[in-house]
Amino acid sequence: MSNSDTQTERNSEMNITEWTDLIDKAKKGSVEAHYNLGLIFRDGTEGSQDYVLALMWFLIVIELSRESSIQKLAIKERDNIKNYHLTPSLIELGSTYASKWIATYKKLRLEKFRIVK
Repeated sequence: MSNSDTQTERNSEMNITEWTDLIDKAKKGSVEAHYNLGLIFRDGTEGSQDYVLALMWFLIVIELSRESSIQKLAIKERDNIKNYHLTPSLIELGSTYASKWIATYKKLRLEKFRIVK
């Protein structure tokens, strides 16, 4: 591997601050962060490739996005993963993860905006 290849690898990896920022944005409901996490797990760019977690993040985008363009991209990614990379039981697992994440997010969001008497 040449020096330029090594430098390119280093430039494509996220540092811990960037990773933490992305997770924080996802926790706050950023569909762009959700979509980017789906891409990261689909491609394995920050570690192991994990199609179940990629599916989870794309399903979250589909559920929470109000923007049709990112929703369409997430649907395309979801369909590709479901059709070519996962068994039905793993699709179910990814769907369960997404449902739990969405339920927790919505609950926390409601609590945040609840008026305290």
